[in-house]
Formats: sequence, structure tokens, C-alpha cells
Amino acid sequence: HNFVFTVYPYICLSVFLMGSLGTVAQAEQSDMDLWVCHDPHLPATDVAELQKKCSLLEAWAATLGAEVHCFLIDPARFTIGDREAQLTSDDCGTTQHYLLLDEFYRTAIWLGGRTPLWWLVPVYEEARYAEYTHTLLSKRFIREADVLDLGHLARIPPGEFLGAGMWQLFKGIESPYKSVLKLLLTEVYASEHPKVECLSLRFKQAVFANRLDVDELDPYIVVYRRLEEYLKARGESERLELIRRCLYLKIGKRLSVPPRQRAKSWQRLLFERLTGEWRWSQRELAMLDSRSQWKVRQVSAERRALVNELTYSYRFLSQFARS
Repeated sequence: HNFVFTVYPYICLSVFLMGSLGTVAQAEQSDMDLWVCHDPHLPATDVAELQKKCSLLEAWAATLGAEVHCFLIDPARFTIGDREAQLTSDDCGTTQHYLLLDEFYRTAIWLGGRTPLWWLVPVYEEARYAEYTHTLLSKRFIREADVLDLGHLARIPPGEFLGAGMWQLFKGIESPYKSVLKLLLTEVYASEHPKVECLSLRFKQAVFANRLDVDELDPYIVVYRRLEEYLKARGESERLELIRRCLYLKIGKRLSVPPRQRAKSWQRLLFERLTGEWRWSQRELAMLDSRSQWKVRQVSAERRALVNELTYSYRFLSQFARS
């Protein structure tokens, strides 16, 4: 019998962890979204085996009290927007390809394998991404085996803002504070269309300019700074205060209560600086920290503020769709 064996030196090209892990919002119950980027030429049977292995790893992690989600990525298909349903535990499917890529580039932690080719392209060359990367590879400034191409962010189709908006309105039923932050970011992006300067490009620009303050590069702080800039420019102080409350309650560090350990965590220190910048008093912190004991009037007022914000975003996106 003659057997033909196909040899794959590296079935997995790269592994990344994306989302809130390693950020100021990381909590004990935070889940882990792992992107396992595999060889595009892998036969379907091998992909199925890899998926089986990932499922077993998820089950093993669960026995340790960790919630892990492994998502298989075919880089060749992903780059052209062709992918399987969801790629994060907070993803609604294929309607938000570029917004998902934006989130990936500014939150991904590289665990091993090839590094994203996108990081080698200066922001001012983003619109010429294909030509620029072709030059890098064809002139052998870099080796193709060292990089992974997941695409660029020169343009985000307007339909993605609508899809993201509708999804976050739905998610707002379950977690309104998180949804308000994501919805407002969608509003900021839509307001800039067609020249959207997405946060991952700002993030890359800061790194290229050697602005490496890890606190200011934290993905949640990057989002907050952009929302703050937008609302201050519009003179919308009430919305800004709501956004600050949303961020504070999303992070979940109770600053009015002494830390459990003697040494304060970096997350707590960062948020103490931020709330100091906002000039929040100890009384305001204690009020937010006692949310589970709020009286009906207070709950009603907060609910009204959240519903007003969600409604405003819905109207903004409806107007955007019409125009």
C-alpha cells in the first residue's frame, strides 16, 4: 500500500486572547475569548479535529472555574469578511466584521505564533494597506512566515453601525451600563462617517509615536477618552456624567471601601486617579457602591437616564440610516 501524508509544520499559525482580560475591567468572572488562527489549507477533517481539541480545552478550563471560548479563525477567509457565525462571546455574527476587527486590534493579547501584519503599517498608509504590505513582503523586508494578515481598517461600511446599534440595544436589556458605552462609541463612529478614525488606529498611532503610558493605552480608558472628547465637544455634560457612572459600575471597583489587600491593585490606583480627575466626592462613590441598596426613587431616576440614553442612540442611528 502507498500512503500519502500531507505534512503541516504549523497547524496553528497564531493564538490571541481578546476582550477584557488584562484591562482595567478584568474581573474574577471575566471569560476568555481565544482566537486560534489556523492554516487556511487545513482539510475539513483536520479543522474538525482542531475544533474537538478546543472543545475539550474549554471543558477542562471549566473544571478549574474558568470560562473559555475558543474561536477557530481561517485568516484567508477572515480577511475577505467570510467567517463562521460569532468570534467573541459578545458578537452577534457576521454583520460587524470591521468593528470586530477594530476591537481585536486594540484588545488582543498575542500569546504565540505569527504577529499581525497590520502592526507594521503606519496609520497614514492604512488606505494603501494592500500595496504597502505587498511591498514589505515582495522586497523581503519581512518574512511571510512571521506575520498574519487579518486585514485593515481604512474604511468601515455604514451598515455596520446600524447592525452594532441594534445589537447593543438588545444587549442593553441584560447589561445596560456596558451597552451604553458601546452604543455611544458606535454613535461617535457614525458621526465621523465616511472618514472614521477608529480607536485601533488611534491606538496604533500612539504606539508608533512612542506614547506608551500603559494606563492611557488600556482599551477601556482609550474608549472612555474618545467618548469624553466627543461629549465635551458637544457640551453634553449630563451624558458625560452618565458615561462616567457606566464605566465606574462596569469596572466594579468599590473605591469607597478599603481594598482587601494592603497593597492597592493597579486597576484601583488607575480608577482613583480617574475619579479624582472627575472630582467625585467620597459621598458620590459611596452612593454608587451601595447600588444594591438603592431606594425606589433612585433606581427610577437611574433607569430613566439609561432609557433616555438608549433612546437617544436609537434615534441617532435611525436618522443616520435615513440620511
